[in-house]
Amino acid sequence: MRWKTVKNCGKVSKISMIEGGPGSGISRFLLYESSISFIKACTQYYNFVGEFPFTYSERQLNSVLLPAFVDNSDSVFLEQPVSRKKRRHKPTTGRLDYWIAYGDTVFLVELKHSWGVMESPRINEITKKKWKDGISQIRSMKKSDVTDISIKGDKVIKMVLMIMPFYVSTTKDKKSLKRYNIKDIEKKHKTTLSDLNPEPHWSLTWYLHDKLQKPQLYDYKKTRFEKYPMLEIFAFIEKLVIQ
Repeated sequence: MRWKTVKNCGKVSKISMIEGGPGSGISRFLLYESSISFIKACTQYYNFVGEFPFTYSERQLNSVLLPAFVDNSDSVFLEQPVSRKKRRHKPTTGRLDYWIAYGDTVFLVELKHSWGVMESPRINEITKKKWKDGISQIRSMKKSDVTDISIKGDKVIKMVLMIMPFYVSTTKDKKSLKRYNIKDIEKKHKTTLSDLNPEPHWSLTWYLHDKLQKPQLYDYKKTRFEKYPMLEIFAFIEKLVIQ
């Protein structure tokens, strides 16, 4: 993995398996630049508040993810209504987390959030299910479902975006928490990729700066120390060209 330093945030490494063709370059640009903006916003929040916005749930992520998308696209809309599968011969409607426009390309993004444990050899079943559910959701969208929310009938890219922080915790002395190096992070990234089925088309790994890894009391009883050495951003992409 090749690492790049993001000032005051730590190091990042991206891996792209996005195939070439219409929208591929824009996809890579949007994912990378928005991820960097997201990381900087998380760091700024931590420096001001003393905790990370990604330690909560998917809903709270929008506080920092929405501005990241806005800064790197032409237009963004949350909770976009879309058609879903028919039930008993009647069409149903649902809501997509993000509608993002960049030039003549529209991104339809289903957001997922989960946690990983540094000491666990594998990711949990809940995370695997969230990933598969997200892919099933975007695959259920057909041309007829998204025509009204495309731009000039051009390119539509369906995407699952999973944000997955990894933590280590202890109920003992906070000094007992392990410090992870680059090789540890790379090993965890590799095993996580192998556990996600199908594998992501794009990923970015954030190895947090040492100053962002101060142990915090996170549980409501104030008995458990946690810190977050790394965060993964995974994307699964399907293109839908509307003629």
